[in-house]
Amino acid sequence: MAMAFCLLAACNDKNNFRLEGVIEGADDASLVVERADYNGVWQPIDSTRTGGDGKFKIDVASAGVPEIYRLVLDGKYIYFPVDSTEHIRVESSLGGFGREYSLSGSEQARKFEEFDKALLRLPVTVADSVALFKKNVFNKYIKDSRGNLLGYYVLTKSVNGNLLFDPRDTSDVKYYSAVATIFKEFRPDDPRTSVLEQMALEGMKRRNKEMGRKMVVNANELKVIEIDLPGPDGKNHRLSETLRAGRPGIVVFTSQKDANTPGINVRLRELYDRRGGNVSIYHVNVDGDRYAWKDGAVNLPWTSVYASAASDGKTLRDYNVSEVPTFFIYSPQGELINRAEDIEGLEAILGSY
Repeated sequence: MAMAFCLLAACNDKNNFRLEGVIEGADDASLVVERADYNGVWQPIDSTRTGGDGKFKIDVASAGVPEIYRLVLDGKYIYFPVDSTEHIRVESSLGGFGREYSLSGSEQARKFEEFDKALLRLPVTVADSVALFKKNVFNKYIKDSRGNLLGYYVLTKSVNGNLLFDPRDTSDVKYYSAVATIFKEFRPDDPRTSVLEQMALEGMKRRNKEMGRKMVVNANELKVIEIDLPGPDGKNHRLSETLRAGRPGIVVFTSQKDANTPGINVRLRELYDRRGGNVSIYHVNVDGDRYAWKDGAVNLPWTSVYASAASDGKTLRDYNVSEVPTFFIYSPQGELINRAEDIEGLEAILGSY
């Protein structure tokens, strides 16, 4: 992939993309091209004017990586993606700019247009319609997006000044978690990935406080993002039944396919013994040889369960797991407080408890 980019750059020294089209009724009108930074602030990067016939053409400096841009006319916007040095064409009118237009040049540009027009038709005052719309957007544009810009773009859209997918809304956390998981798999080096992961984790914390399943242990209330999976005994074991008030808890995701898993088990056992068992561990094994896992799991002193990535994907989405090993830490008060990617990070966080 990196080699392909270098070859492309060598063939195009300016590394520009072309934006052209026609805005009917726009005679010598000012058009501004803007790009958002990773804090969501739109910045002008180039401009041009239409001719007497409404036509325009401009070569815009590409960011060198996939980015979202918008064309601005009199405070109205048309959004479009650019993957590299694409040729994007916009057709609209002075009166219909931002509402009635067409985009061409790439399949993703066409989908941007399709989504934005569908959003304009959304009856935002009908809650059931909004919820169904978001579900359909997930299935159509996010679920199989493989990290393309549209999956991220839909999370940025506002309706009447409010985000369509609100990271503060616990019912929308699953969408941020899904996009974060997809980006981590397909775009690990994209700056958006870390932003999405943080938003998903913060959302999970809020959901943990506001909507998490509850149980009473020693008169203290614990709230967890519930997991309910089978153990080596064939019976289901719930995370909320494993956590204990007054001691920290760890949710571990590993895979039998990972050659590092046996070593992780040894380190976890050392940690467990060093703390005198004063830590709750809920160990989720993802895929691999179920029978081999079962033979090893019966010897572990903590709760071990099995999850198939195919049939138990909800668990992985709920915890925004795209790769293993991954560790989640619950406080002694039963709140999800942090995430670690390795044993060293886990031990550093647990050192405070």
